[in-house]
Amino acid sequence: MKHNRWKTEVSIIIPVYNTERYLSKCIESVLTQDFTDYEMILVNDASPDNSRSIIERYARKDTRIRIIDKKENQGLEAARFSGYEIAEGDYIMHIDSDDWIERHILARMHRKAEETGADIIFDGGYNRVQDRFGIMKGTRTENIHGLICNPELFDKYYAAFFGAYTLNVSVWGKLYRRATIEKAGIVKCGISYKEDSYYNLMLFPFVSSIYILDGIGYNWRAGGMTTRLRSTFMSDTQKLFEVRKSLIEKYNYHKAEDPMYNETIFNMEEYILDKIRWSKQDKSSLTADIAAILNTPCFRDVKAYYLQKGNISVFQTALVAGDIPAMVSIQEYKAAKTRNKELLKRIYRRILG
Repeated sequence: MKHNRWKTEVSIIIPVYNTERYLSKCIESVLTQDFTDYEMILVNDASPDNSRSIIERYARKDTRIRIIDKKENQGLEAARFSGYEIAEGDYIMHIDSDDWIERHILARMHRKAEETGADIIFDGGYNRVQDRFGIMKGTRTENIHGLICNPELFDKYYAAFFGAYTLNVSVWGKLYRRATIEKAGIVKCGISYKEDSYYNLMLFPFVSSIYILDGIGYNWRAGGMTTRLRSTFMSDTQKLFEVRKSLIEKYNYHKAEDPMYNETIFNMEEYILDKIRWSKQDKSSLTADIAAILNTPCFRDVKAYYLQKGNISVFQTALVAGDIPAMVSIQEYKAAKTRNKELLKRIYRRILG
């Protein structure tokens, strides 16, 4: 619902939680944009650090900044929806508060949106930044650029949000046409893992065209807000699986089945690996947890899918057979290899000074 506080072209929504170290850089990157017809909505998600005072300091200097204060921490998805509810812009942009954007990106995105009428403008990729030191760790660039329209768009690229990753699935690094969001009528899913994929999954069937820029304007801080290990990882995986499965049936989009099942089983591998590496859970307790997960409708479906496939991996074979000790042993081996690599890196750093 639009409140008509003022007319603005772009609403930039930034959820804030425990990012005082990086928040000023994020806000400054917006304030120094070449394009100036925007509002910046900073959603304080009950952040316990000094983020609120940083937000206030900037808001006193610039009337384009609006603040939402959440009484309790509800996560990225809920914070973004809170920002959207008061947004006035014809276009919506999302930025994570530990990230930042390059000076020309908003102007370039807005210009292409107006020129082409595309529903979403994609940045041409993103820089991956080391969390602690701000060192560039690499870049991801989109393989295609320019305007992509239906039917090619839906046929070839909807699978990205099922696990194929032929496009960047995040909500950041994009400019969304508000009218398209309203047409889709997206509601919260209540997950904290892959909430971005969920949002785009629900939106994409209502998208007629996208435009992908050439060049990079977004800097994503790896290890920040979007990469923390969450206790809801496996329950969120199962919820997202059910949403994806229902959409495959609704749109007769069976080409997305392979990436969906592959990502779901990959998440089981990551779940076990993270439990081995980071938790103090004993093996019998971990075995019981895995057994419970394998008995859910989601993973019964996964087992049935891989049972009728040929040429599957050793881990997939163990999962289909319900051989939990083998599943754990495979991931213990991977964890040991990772530890050895990390040890070698520390030794090299020490030698090189």
